[in-house]
Amino acid sequence: MTEFDAILQRTLGATTEKMILMLGVLLVLVIVSTIRFIFVMKKLRTESMSNQDYDWLMKRKRTLIFSICLSVLGLIVIPIGSVQRITHLKHDIDNQQYICAEVDYSHSRKGTGEEVVSIVKDGERIFVHFPQGWSEKDFPRGDFHGTAWYSEESKILLSFAPDDK
Repeated sequence: MTEFDAILQRTLGATTEKMILMLGVLLVLVIVSTIRFIFVMKKLRTESMSNQDYDWLMKRKRTLIFSICLSVLGLIVIPIGSVQRITHLKHDIDNQQYICAEVDYSHSRKGTGEEVVSIVKDGERIFVHFPQGWSEKDFPRGDFHGTAWYSEESKILLSFAPDDK
């Protein structure tokens, strides 16, 4: 196993763990919201209540329906994006699809704190992702020219060596 394979394997493991964690949280949210929805429906059917209590329960019912729908949507959408990323990572690892190129490298931090890195290869800007466990010493902030290694399908930046000036 090469160093690049190990980097992608770590990233693959972290991506899989993150997907499983998010699905677990959403599944718990669906279950809790459904149980609360059942109690609200039961209360609406069995008790006589004031108009104010009835209005509050109806509002609660709509909120729970919305929560359940969003959670179910998340249970559908999250795996699609994660499976696509996992598939790209596996394909890069299995086929050793690593690209080495002379690039213009740009690494900055957005106002939201998100790290953004892009490389320009042959006039085309490519946004790449950091591998799991990356550090500032491996990928310095700023604009540089140098040699970059990245995975072809998953676009994970594996190594960057700035040219000496």
